[in-house]
Amino acid sequence: MSTPERRPVEVVKAVNGLEKVVLREIHGCSVEVYLYGAHVTSWKNEHGEELLFISSKEIFKPPKPIRGGIPICFPQFSSLGPLELHGFARNRLWTFDDDPPPLPPDIANKVFIDLILRSTKEDLKIWPHSFEYRLRITLGPGEDLMLTSRVRNTATDGKPFTFTFAYHTYFSVSDISEVRVEGLETLDYLDNCQKMERFTEQGDSLTFESEVDKIYLSTPTKIAVMDHEKKQTFVIRKDGLPDAVVWNPWDKKAKAMADFGDDEYKHMLCVEAAAVEKPITLKPGEEWRGRQQLSVVNKSGSEKPQRSRSVSYSSDRPRARGRSPAFNALASKFDNPGGRNLSTPPPLLSNLGGSSEGGGSSSGGGSHDAYKALSKSKAIASLTASFDKPSRDKLMPRSVKAATSDSNSRINPLNSRVDAVTVKENVKENEVEDDEGLTLYPYDRLTTSSTNPAPNIDVTRREMYLSKADFRAKFNMTKDAFYKMPKWRQNKMKTSLELF
Repeated sequence: MSTPERRPVEVVKAVNGLEKVVLREIHGCSVEVYLYGAHVTSWKNEHGEELLFISSKEIFKPPKPIRGGIPICFPQFSSLGPLELHGFARNRLWTFDDDPPPLPPDIANKVFIDLILRSTKEDLKIWPHSFEYRLRITLGPGEDLMLTSRVRNTATDGKPFTFTFAYHTYFSVSDISEVRVEGLETLDYLDNCQKMERFTEQGDSLTFESEVDKIYLSTPTKIAVMDHEKKQTFVIRKDGLPDAVVWNPWDKKAKAMADFGDDEYKHMLCVEAAAVEKPITLKPGEEWRGRQQLSVVNKSGSEKPQRSRSVSYSSDRPRARGRSPAFNALASKFDNPGGRNLSTPPPLLSNLGGSSEGGGSSSGGGSHDAYKALSKSKAIASLTASFDKPSRDKLMPRSVKAATSDSNSRINPLNSRVDAVTVKENVKENEVEDDEGLTLYPYDRLTTSSTNPAPNIDVTRREMYLSKADFRAKFNMTKDAFYKMPKWRQNKMKTSLELF
C-alpha cells in the first residue's frame, strides 16, 4: 500500500479545533502556521529537528496568545502604548488567501502562503484606524524561512496612523549559557530591566548570565545567534526593521509565568527584528513593508570532521589531541627499533683500507663495497667508544643562580663569561626571574608598605579591588559590562593590562 503524497501546502485541524497551515519543502523541511494570530509554531529542518521554541505548557486556547514560535507584534510592541501587550494581531483569527499574488518567476522550489488581517468593528473601538495587513510566509530550499509583512492604510477619512512592530522570534537553543549573539556589539540599547534607560553595549558579542530585555537601536541588517553546543548558527536578515530586541526571562520571571516552564528559559532565546524606537507612520493609501529571513548554518556540515583518537581522561592523565595519519606512520617507525635508520657520520676522507692506488676504482664493485663497509664500521666504532667515557664534570647550566655563601662571593672571570653565554630555556626576553630561576609575574612583584594589609586578596582577580572610577579609567568600561564578557576575553584583557 503506497503512502499518500504529501501536498506542499495543507490546511489541517490542530489543537482545540484550531486550523493550521502546513508548508512542506521538497527536501523535507517544514513550517506550521496557525491561522489564530498568523502564528508560526514550528520550523523543522530536513532531518525533522525543531528550530523554534514552544513552551511545554502552551495549551493553544484563545483568547490567550501562543507562547513561543514567531508571534506578530502589531500595532504595538510590548507595553509601549495604550493597547494590550504586543498589540492585538497575535490573538486575532487571520484569513487564508486562496489566490495570492504569485512569486517572482526567478524564485524556484519555494512554498508560500498569504494570510490577511483587516480591521474589524471591535478593533476600531480600541484602535480607530482602518488597515489591511498581508503576511507572506515563504519556505525555500536550504531551510530558509521568510516572513514579509505589508501593512496598508485603508482609511477614507484622510487620517494617518502610527504603529510599532516586531517579529517576536523564539529560537530553540541547547543551553542559554552556550549561546552568543553577534552583530549588536557597540550599539546603543534601551534596557527594559532598567526602566528603559539608554546604554551602549560593550564587548565583542552578547552572552547570557541573567535576565535580558533590551531593544538595540539602528542595528545592522544581519544578526547571528550562535549555539556552540549544537554547533549551529541562526542567521537573521531583515529589511525595513531597524531595531532588534533580545529577550530571555531567566529563572525568576520564568517561574512567574503560567504558560512557561520553570527551567525552559535555558532552552530559548528571543532575537526579534523590530521597528520600535521610531514608529512607522502611514498616510491613507501608503504601504509599509518589513521582512525577516531566517536561515541555519550547521557548522558540522560545512567543515571537515576532525581526526580523533579515543583516550581515557582523568585528573592525572590529560586528554590527548588527535594524531594525523602521517604522524601515526612516523611514530610507528620510531617505536620499532629495527625499522629506524640510525644517523651515522659521513664517510672518512682518508684511505681506511690501505693502498687503493690504481685499483680503487678499477677493481670492480667488490672492493668498493668493502671500502664503504670498513669506513662505516670504523665510524660507528669511533662514535660508540665515546659512550663509555665519563661525563664532563662541568656542564653549562640552564640558568645561573645567585651565590648564597661567602665562599662563592668572589668574582670568577670564567664564571662571568659562562653567565654571558648561558641560554635560559622557557624564559622570555626581558622576563624577570627569582633566585630559583622561576618567572616572576606582575602580581608576584606587587609590594606594599602597609603595616596592616588586607587579608585573603585573590591576586588573580585584582580588578575586583579597583573602585568604579579606577576600573572605568583602566578598562574603559564598567565592571558589569566586563563580567558579562566571556572568561577567555576577560583574561586576555587582564593580561594586556598586567592584572593577571
